Amino acid sequence: MIYFVEIPHQRNASCWSALDSDDAVSRLALSSAYLNSGETVFEKTTVRELLGNHGYESLEEAVESGDEEWLVDLAQRFGLDTQIYCGYGCDGYTAEVIDEFESWVDWLGSDLNSLKVFLSESEAIAALADDSEWEVHQGDLARLALKKALVSEGVLPEED
Repeated sequence: MIYFVEIPHQRNASCWSALDSDDAVSRLALSSAYLNSGETVFEKTTVRELLGNHGYESLEEAVESGDEEWLVDLAQRFGLDTQIYCGYGCDGYTAEVIDEFESWVDWLGSDLNSLKVFLSESEAIAALADDSEWEVHQGDLARLALKKALVSEGVLPEED
């Protein structure tokens, strides 16, 4: 399990979990679609795919239109079939691999005071015991939210 402790600027801290990084990406993508943010959080594509997405069958067709200079520039930089990436907060496409999970985590944390991500139950449990982990805005509420999530999932026993 992966645990996400969201610490907003004004609302109370909360915690949610995902089975793994794929589950987290799916949930965050649904959230992004619901919010209709219109931002590119993660994209893995080729210039050939981008050409097709913009209605062009060839690079020559895009050149002739004169409207898609950015596609021509990408083709010159990367070729038509090189895998290219664009992640949250990036200024453009790159051939360097961008991790999809990390890109979505960056997006999630962008509007929060802070975000804590624990990649396993053992990491989350260890964080509960580490006072320095919670020396942040709403630290006590954030720690409590994580603890409640671990209890509700049966990872920690319920206290009397």
